[in-house]
Amino acid sequence: MSWCFDAAYPPAILAAIAGLGQLTKLSLACSAPLPAEQAQLTALTALQDLTLMVERPGAAWAPPPPSAFPALRVFKYDCQEGFMQLAGAELRGCELRPRTRQLSECCGGHASGEADPGMLLLLHDLRRLPPLGPFLAALQPPGSGPIRRFKTQDLHADLVAAMEAAAAAAGAPPADGLRGMWLIWCHGLGEVGFAGLLRQAPQLQELLLRSPQMGELPGCITSMRGLTRLHLPDCKLADLPEGAWLADLLELDIFGNRFSCLPAALAAATGLTRLAAGANPLGPSRQKGDPLAVLQQLPRLRELCLARTQIGGLPKGGWIAGLQDLDLRHNDLPALPPALTAATSLTRLALTGNPLEDSLYCHTPLTRPCWRCCCSRRQR
Repeated sequence: MSWCFDAAYPPAILAAIAGLGQLTKLSLACSAPLPAEQAQLTALTALQDLTLMVERPGAAWAPPPPSAFPALRVFKYDCQEGFMQLAGAELRGCELRPRTRQLSECCGGHASGEADPGMLLLLHDLRRLPPLGPFLAALQPPGSGPIRRFKTQDLHADLVAAMEAAAAAAGAPPADGLRGMWLIWCHGLGEVGFAGLLRQAPQLQELLLRSPQMGELPGCITSMRGLTRLHLPDCKLADLPEGAWLADLLELDIFGNRFSCLPAALAAATGLTRLAAGANPLGPSRQKGDPLAVLQQLPRLRELCLARTQIGGLPKGGWIAGLQDLDLRHNDLPALPPALTAATSLTRLALTGNPLEDSLYCHTPLTRPCWRCCCSRRQR
């Protein structure tokens, strides 16, 4: 059921809806505040999908917590003007949805097709953040998979400090079930704020930081263990610190930074299977040595994105034998790199935007012509 009102809902409407015990999906949108009796909706024992959208929610909109709905699986609460009070938080929007794994930047942004267990929680415009453990428990719908990741933006250190103080005062447990954090425009956190967040999620395995004002990786991240996926797009990074924190890494995204060569620290990430390093200035420079040399120390690499990096070739070696997916779009390749002759596992090669010769297919030394290949000549 979907219902939209330009004005206020009739006072009795929620009671009438609550009597529809067979309802599995409900969407209510209104420009004025919803009636105060929204808790009646928790009587919908078959409800699996709930959307509440209020343009002007009033002074203190407090929708019922998702954990109060017996069969709820996904939800979206949203207000365009003002803020809502939800499970101790003050924010403008909150949404829970499933997530399918996708390495967004690597090899053309194609979906990997793997199911990603758990749910993704999106929090918009936070003004108050309670301790993460109890907060996520209140937002966990009984009919849904566990909340494994949350995504938010514009977090600041004072929000995290207040959250930690409240957690200490109440003896609140950390969010042990949380496996991933996606933090967008997070430069206001600083070292102290990052450290506080990490203490609230001790079992974290995936971290996404996207902040053009970052410049260098917070030191508290290098003390983490068990980190398997790290996404650092558009953070103005020029290097990564060495250390054991890289040992468990399986997936790394450093797309759109300032690396002039792939970080030597990656030699410790011997289990790395996916690397997205596109849009970094890895091409010819005054520096000595091969800017891609560390690839020879990544024997388990399966997916590699080097699009828009100004490179003219690839290093030879056994590292490329297991590679299955390679993105070399928009570079300076005049021909297929000789190193590809050893790429016996390659199933996808992206070459669009390179000055490749007309005789690409006639004079190639490669023995596996069955690749899915996308290539074009530069217009003259």
